[in-house]
Amino acid sequence: MKYKSLIFVSTFLLATTAQAKDVDKTIDAAADGHVDISNVAGEIAVEGWSRNSVRVEGTLGENVEELVLERDGDVVTVKVRVPKRSKNKISSEITVYVPEASSIDVSGVSADIDVEGVTGEQSLHTVSGDVSATAHAAIDAHSVSGDVSVAGDGNVTEVRANTVSGDVDVSGVNGEISV
Repeated sequence: MKYKSLIFVSTFLLATTAQAKDVDKTIDAAADGHVDISNVAGEIAVEGWSRNSVRVEGTLGENVEELVLERDGDVVTVKVRVPKRSKNKISSEITVYVPEASSIDVSGVSADIDVEGVTGEQSLHTVSGDVSATAHAAIDAHSVSGDVSVAGDGNVTEVRANTVSGDVDVSGVNGEISV
């Protein structure tokens, strides 16, 4: 009986540790560079901070191959790499801290996107998920099947927000709005 319990506990521990991979990686970045972020499924939170580095922390899905974090000049790339044709157990939740003056390009397929504290231009795109952002510069926010919410600081002069199936909420913009 003890042997069966030990096998069950061992199997349970192996199964639960294989389900998620914690990540915490940092790379130097330009104070006003560009950060390109991609996560197929899950959640992408982006927060501006006062450091000249990009930090990614969170949990990767069981079938995720790796988290790519690399810099080429003033461009930092953050990519959750998944196997081709894989649809199961790839959902990842990441928080990406970027220099606050960075411009960002964030993309997902089945992922929610949330951005706070970034003063550079933002391009945010997901297929099936919500997009929420505070904006201090031009912003382009799109979802095919999800809500899009943009809160400007009163100085934002250009907002493009679009969804096919969801609600759009734009506030605090003192300029051109395309919805």
